[in-house]
This record gives sequence, structure tokens and C-alpha cells, in this order.
Amino acid sequence: MRFNISAFLIVAALAAVGCNSSGGLPVRGTVTLDGAPLENGSISYRPVDPSKTKGSGATIRDGRYEIPASHGLPPGKYLVTISAHRLTGRMVSSVDGTERVPEVAAIVFAEKQPFEATVDASGGALDFRLTSAR
Repeated sequence: MRFNISAFLIVAALAAVGCNSSGGLPVRGTVTLDGAPLENGSISYRPVDPSKTKGSGATIRDGRYEIPASHGLPPGKYLVTISAHRLTGRMVSSVDGTERVPEVAAIVFAEKQPFEATVDASGGALDFRLTSAR
């Protein structure tokens, strides 16, 4: 019986440490383009010093993104890249040429990327206001 209790305590201790071992903080925020929420896109956080921490990313929907704690970021400095596409309103041939499909083009931002951002010890919200390149 003593072995079973010891084994249980060891497994429980390892499980408790494993739950918090990522050190990741949830990060959320908004992304606007020309003052309106960015409909769809992606956001990527890469550490300035990749030897010290990990990166993460999320999908942007209706101007909002969220990186949950399970994929969270340790405190530190990051290079942030945002990408998005929009429909052009034109129809083009599909890759195999068998049908017409809506054309999609990358949105070009006026701001130079990557952006620098700091995730502090509380995680929190990091917002980005972008403008279209004209």
C-alpha cells in the first residue's frame, strides 16, 4: 500500500508541475485597418531572442485575436507580423482552369513589419492599428 500512495503522490506532483510548466500568458487584442476591425487575418509573435522563449500566433476574426494560456507567451520582447487578404471583387480562373473563382489579394499595410511588442508579466491586451498602403 505504501508504494501505491508514493506513486500516486509522485504522479500528482508531476501533473501539477506539468500544468504550469509552459510559463505562457494569454494575450489578446484588437486589430483595425483604416479604423475598422480587420475582418480576417493572422497574427504571429516571434521572440526577439528565440533562444530564450517561444513564439505563438492566432487567427484574427472580426478585429479580435486571442492566444490562450495553453499556447501563451512568456514575458518578453516579440516581433509581431500581421497578414490578411481581401476579395478584390474580380473573378479569375481557378488553378486548374476548370472554374471561375473570386480573386483574393494580400492586404498591404502602410506600416513596416514586423512590429515590436512587449508581453509583460500579466499578459493582457496588445492592440494594433493599421492603415492600408495607398
